[in-house]
Amino acid sequence: MGGASRCIVRTWPPPTYLYRLAVGRGPDSATAYHCVSFGGIMIKEHDCVVLTSDLPSEGLLSGDVGTVVHIHGNVSAYEVEFATLTGKTIAVATVLPSQCRPIGHRDINHVREVQAA
Repeated sequence: MGGASRCIVRTWPPPTYLYRLAVGRGPDSATAYHCVSFGGIMIKEHDCVVLTSDLPSEGLLSGDVGTVVHIHGNVSAYEVEFATLTGKTIAVATVLPSQCRPIGHRDINHVREVQAA
């Protein structure tokens, strides 16, 4: 079988504009698919997640959305980057799995102004 094999990667939730906030996602990208299961939904590096609890030391509130940039070991924690809508990073925080969830089909963005440090 001299032909190249093709791997099809199915993602959930389906990629749309909101799910592609992180550049380079998709089955044809070089993104590493380091995944973690969350109630049947996989959290992968470069996925957007929603905080489910406040992180006061970082100035982050429940409901803030960030991008997973690293998954630690046996999913002991995630490194999540939080940025303004203009792309300025405001925090890179270590987040426990119990402190976040994947974004969902019925989630919408909500804007709040970050307090100056």
